[in-house]
Parts: sequence; structure tokens; C-alpha cells
Amino acid sequence: MWSRAAVQIAFALRAGANRYAEADLCAAARIG
Repeated sequence: MWSRAAVQIAFALRAGANRYAEADLCAAARIG
């Protein structure tokens, strides 16, 4: 059984993963 906090953390990680990936790609593009 998932706790409410665990669900919120999992949701935040899912939502944030794309943002972090895009930020990393942008940073790599700027550096490269």
C-alpha cells in the first residue's frame, strides 16, 4: 500500500524528470 507521501514523491519525480532532462540537453547544447 502506497502512502500519500510516496505517491506525491513518485508523481513529482515523474513530472520533474522531463524538465531535468530538457535542462540537461539545453546545458549540453550550450556547452557543446
